[in-house]
Amino acid sequence: MTKSALSASAANLMPSAHDTVTLSLQGNSLPNAPDLTTTFVLPTSIEAVIEQLRTTLPDASAIPELRKQLQNGNELLFSSFDSGLDVRALVAARSVLVDSALQTVWKTLLSEVGSQLCLIAVGGYGRGELFPYSDVDLLILLPEPDATDLQESVLEQSLSQLVASFWDLGLDIGHSVRTPDECIEQASADITIATNLLETRLLAGSSDLYSSLVIRAFSDESWTSRDFYIAKRSEQAQRHKKYEDTEYNLEPNLKTSPGGLRDVQTIGWISKRYYGGIGGSSPDRSQDEPVTGLSFDNEIHEGEMPDNVAGTMQDSADIGHYSFLNSSEFRALKEAENVLWWLRFGLHRICRRSENRLLFDHQRTLALMTQDSETIAVEAVEAMMREFYLHSQSIQVLNDVMLQHFDEVHRNFHETGSENIRALNRRFQVRNLYIEAVSPDIFQQQPFALIEVFLLLAQYENVLGISADTIRAIRENLHLITERFSRDLINTSLFMEILKTPHELYKTLGAMKRYGVLGRYLPAFGRIEGQMQHDLFHVYTVDVHTLHFIENIDSLFQESGKTRFPNAHDLAAKLPKRELLYIAGLFHDIAKGRGGDHSELGAEEVREFARRHQLSQRDTSLLAWLVENHLMMSTTAQRRDISDPVVIHEFAQRFDSNIHLDYLYAMTVCDIAATSPNLWNSWRAVLLQNLYTETRAALARGKGKAINREEWIASTRSEVLEILLEDEEFTEAQLSALWNQLDDEYFQQDSTRDIASQTATILRHGDSTAPLVSIEQARGGTAAGYLEVLVYMEDKERLFAGIASTFDKLDLGVLEARIFQVEGGLSLSLFIVSETDSRDMLIPRQDILKNLMEVLDAIQNNRPLPPPRQNRRTSRQLQYFSFPTEVVLSNNADTMRTILSVVTPDRSGVLARIASVFVTMNVQILRARIATLGERVEDSFEICEPDDSPLSNPERCTELQQMLCEVLDRANENAA
Repeated sequence: MTKSALSASAANLMPSAHDTVTLSLQGNSLPNAPDLTTTFVLPTSIEAVIEQLRTTLPDASAIPELRKQLQNGNELLFSSFDSGLDVRALVAARSVLVDSALQTVWKTLLSEVGSQLCLIAVGGYGRGELFPYSDVDLLILLPEPDATDLQESVLEQSLSQLVASFWDLGLDIGHSVRTPDECIEQASADITIATNLLETRLLAGSSDLYSSLVIRAFSDESWTSRDFYIAKRSEQAQRHKKYEDTEYNLEPNLKTSPGGLRDVQTIGWISKRYYGGIGGSSPDRSQDEPVTGLSFDNEIHEGEMPDNVAGTMQDSADIGHYSFLNSSEFRALKEAENVLWWLRFGLHRICRRSENRLLFDHQRTLALMTQDSETIAVEAVEAMMREFYLHSQSIQVLNDVMLQHFDEVHRNFHETGSENIRALNRRFQVRNLYIEAVSPDIFQQQPFALIEVFLLLAQYENVLGISADTIRAIRENLHLITERFSRDLINTSLFMEILKTPHELYKTLGAMKRYGVLGRYLPAFGRIEGQMQHDLFHVYTVDVHTLHFIENIDSLFQESGKTRFPNAHDLAAKLPKRELLYIAGLFHDIAKGRGGDHSELGAEEVREFARRHQLSQRDTSLLAWLVENHLMMSTTAQRRDISDPVVIHEFAQRFDSNIHLDYLYAMTVCDIAATSPNLWNSWRAVLLQNLYTETRAALARGKGKAINREEWIASTRSEVLEILLEDEEFTEAQLSALWNQLDDEYFQQDSTRDIASQTATILRHGDSTAPLVSIEQARGGTAAGYLEVLVYMEDKERLFAGIASTFDKLDLGVLEARIFQVEGGLSLSLFIVSETDSRDMLIPRQDILKNLMEVLDAIQNNRPLPPPRQNRRTSRQLQYFSFPTEVVLSNNADTMRTILSVVTPDRSGVLARIASVFVTMNVQILRARIATLGERVEDSFEICEPDDSPLSNPERCTELQQMLCEVLDRANENAA
C-alpha cells in the first residue's frame, strides 16, 4: 500500500450528484464568531431516514419505530462508508440521526414543561462527532429552583420517563441532570466536566437558559484559562505515560494513545478556552493580542451547535480557531484527523460495537479494505500502520507546538513577571527557558542552523526545549536539508558534535526525529520511521526501538545504568569513543524492511555515513563490523552451548580485538533491552556475561589456541573436589566413584559451585531407589534468579516428558534442561525454571515437589501418568500470530550429536508435546534450550539414538520432523 492509500480512503470520496442531498450541521451558539455552518453531501437514503425521525408522530408508541429507524440509519451509514463516502459526513449524519430521535422523544414526553428546560449534547456528541456506537452524552439543564414554578414531583417523573425512553431507543446514554449553579460547582471540582461544558449543543428547550450556562462555562468562575491549560497538560502527560510516551504501540488506541484523537481534542480544548473568554478576550491574554477566538451574545437557538467545535475541524474556516497554527499545519492536522476518523469508523463497522483499539485482527481487516484483493495481508497491514504512525507523529508534533505556545505565554506573563532572554550566539537565544531563533528567517539565511539548534539543545541541559515558533520555522525549512546539505562539512561536524556531547542523546535525537530533521538528514532513518515489525517480539516500530537503544546507551554512562546493566555500565566507561557506540546503535536496524539481510545492508549504510563524516578507516571498519554482526552475540548466547570450550573458541575467532568484543557486548545488552520491556532479565544478563567473560579469556590465550576439552574437565573436577573436601563430609573416593559414572559433559556446566551442590545432594541420597528431587534457588551461572530442579532416579523413557508435563501443569516456564546418563541405568536431569507462573504468581516449592513426586512415582512404577493440564486459553494476540511449525535437524561432527531446532507458535504444553514425540520415536534427549520470543517459541535440543549415536537415517529424520509438525500444528489449531 502506498502512503496515500489510507489517506485516500479517508478523503472526500463523494457519491454521484444525482443521488445526493445536502446536510447542514449548524453551529452558532457563540454568535459573534464567523459562521461555521458545515455542509456535507449525503445519499438520499440517509436523508430520508433523518426526515422520518423528524416527522414521526409525537406519541409514546413511537419509540420502537424510532429505534428501528436509527438501526436502519446505522446500516445506511455503514454501506455509505463501504462505498467511500466522506467519513466526516457520516459522523455528522449519525449526530443528526440521533438529534432527530431525541428531539422527537423530548417533544413527546415534555410537551408541557420542556420549554423551561434544556436538552444539551455534551462531549463528543456535543462536538457533532458521533460514531455509530459511541456513547451519547447528555446534560438535562434545569432552571434554578427560585426561577421556576415547576413541581418537583412532576418534573422528576417526566425526566425518569424521558431517560428510560432514550435508553429504549437502543442508545448508550450517559446523562446528568443539573442546574447551571450545579454545573459550575461540579466543573470547578472536575476538569473533565469543565471540558465538557466547552463543547455543547442545544438540542431542545430554553435557549436563554442554555445561553446563561455557556457564558458562565467560558468565564473564570470555574477555571481560568491558565489553570485550565495546566490541568489539561497534566492530564495529557499522565495519559501518555500509560503508553510509555510513544505513539508507536503495536495495538494503539485511536482515542487515548499519544498522537491519537484525544491529542487533537486537547489542542481544541486549550485553544478554545484561551481564545473563548467573555467578549472574545481572555483574561490571561495580553490586550495587545488580536482577538481571533470567540465571543458571545444571548441568541442561541434550538438544534444549533457552538461555532468553535473543540477538536473538530469541519471546514477550512476552522483555522481561525487554531490561530497559532499556520495553514499547512492546519491541513496536516486535518488530514491526520481524517485518517484516524476513518479507522475509528471502520472499527465500529467491523466490530459492531464501540471499539477504539487497533487490535491485530482488526488491522488486517481494515488494511485490506484500502487495497485490492491481491495485496498480501501482512504487507497491507504494515503499510497501513506505517501511515497511521506517521499521521500520529504529525499530531504529536502539532500538539507539541500548541503546548509550547501556551506554555511560553503563561510562563511569560504569570511566572517570570518579565521576559528572561539570554543570548547563546548570533543566531539563537534562550527566552524563558526555551531556545528560539533570533530571526524568523535564520534557517533560510544560514541553513546549518537546522543542525546547530539541536547541538545547543544538547549543550544547555537547563532549557526546557525549543520554542514553538522555532519548531515551526524548522519544519517550514526542512526542504533545505538536501543531499548536498548532508555532505556539507559544517553540518556533518555539527552532527558529530551532537553525538560526542555528554548528555541524554536519545532526547536530542528524539526531537530531531519528531520535528522531521533526522529523517531528512539521514534518509535511511527516514525510511524506517513508523516501520512496523509484524510480530509480538518487537513491540516497537524500528525507529522507536532505535531510540530506546540509544536511551539504553545513555544509561550506561549514568548512575541509573549501574543497577540495570551493571557489567555493561562498568565496561562503557572504558570504551575509547562513546560516539561509535551511538552510531552503531543508530544504524544497527536502519536497513530493516528493504528485503535482504538488514545487517549487511546496514553495514553499507554506516560505511557511507562514516565516509561522509570523515571518520578514520579504523573507526569505519569497526562500525561496519558491529552493525553487520550485531545479532551474533545474542544468537550464540541463547542458542549455543556456551559451556562448551569448542563453542567459545569458534565464537572468539570472529573478533579482531578486545575492543570489538567490548563494543559488541555493550550493543547486545542495549539492543535486547530495547526490543521489549520484558525481554531483558537475569537469565539473558548472565548468559551474555558468561559468554563475554569466556570469550575474553579465549582472546587472551590467543585465537589459535583453543582450550583443550579434557583439560577443561580435569580442572573443573579438581576445583569442585577442593570445594567439597573443605567440609570433610565426603571422601575423595566417594566423589570419584560418583563422578566416574557420569558423562564428561556433566563437567561443562558454568558453575563449579553448582556441580558441588548437586554432587553433595546425590551422595546424601545414598543407595535409596526412590526418586530424588531437589529444588534450590539457583546461586550462580546462567540460572541466577531462577530455580534449579534436580531429578535423580532410574532412567525411564517417559521421564523427560513427564517432568515437562508437570512444569506445564504448574504453568512454570522452562529455560534450560540437561539430561545426563549415569552408569547403572540411572538418569540425572537438571532443569532451570522460573519461580513464577505466567501471571507472575509465586509457585510454592512444596507444590512443585508434590506434583513432581506424584509423576515420578507413576513413571518408576509404570503406572499411568496424572492427566495433563487442560489447554490454557490462548491469548487473542497469540491466536492472531499463527504459523506452521518449522523443524530442522543437523549433526554436529565434533560432539557426535544431532541438533534439532523447533520454531512454533507459543502455546501451552509445547515442551511436553515435543517430549512425547521423542518418546514415540524412541529418541534420547541430552539437552534442551528454550526461548520464547514474542509469539514464537524457538527451542533447541541435542538428541541421539538409544545407542548414543546421532540420528543418521534420512527416513527416520523425516518421520521425526513430520510427526513434530503434525502434533504441534494440531495443538495450535485446537487452541485457536
